[in-house]
Amino acid sequence: MLSDLAMRSKAHWGYSQEFMKSCEDELTFAPDQIGNDRFDFVVVEKDGKILGFYVLKRLFNAKFEVENFW
Repeated sequence: MLSDLAMRSKAHWGYSQEFMKSCEDELTFAPDQIGNDRFDFVVVEKDGKILGFYVLKRLFNAKFEVENFW
């Protein structure tokens, strides 16, 4: 569901199908990535529907980098 939301959000800006195809790997979130301790996935839901999410990548200790924001 997160991958689909990211792809739909990216496509909203009118990119070509060719460009969108080139983004698939980058915007695909596998269960092993979601369960990885190096990443924190924060999902916003309302009435059981996912409205958006962001991903923080742990660099070290308490330092993070925003990896995705959809």
